[in-house]
Amino acid sequence: MMMTELKKEYSPLNLREMEKMSLAARTLSHVAVVNNNTVNTLRRATVIANRTNSIELGVVKSAMIDELKSKLRAGYARFEFVKKDGTIREAEGCLTPNLMEQKINGNGISRDCVNTVVYWDLNKGAFRSFRFETLIRVY
Repeated sequence: MMMTELKKEYSPLNLREMEKMSLAARTLSHVAVVNNNTVNTLRRATVIANRTNSIELGVVKSAMIDELKSKLRAGYARFEFVKKDGTIREAEGCLTPNLMEQKINGNGISRDCVNTVVYWDLNKGAFRSFRFETLIRVY
């Protein structure tokens, strides 16, 4: 799908963000079909690239987040990220549907909208989140 075709499908409020993503879209030119997941991946890549001043880092970390989210939804993921205080946190988490039905009331906004990844921390027994660009490794 071309950028002009994408513009027809999204509201004018998203056009500015879509245009910012065009550079990341060219970098991810191997993506054949543009769907909602691809748009989210490109949006994350753009956010990370802007925060780190590196398009390459934006693309790589965005792909890592996609991998992490897949593992979280599948039932288990182990990963590392940098906490706000600068320490490295190794976490074990999940986002399984049966757990989400019990814990989410549906009244909030997606953490993706505020540029963070949310997960259920298996060790702490609570939801936790971290900023996109702080992800270090997915095991």
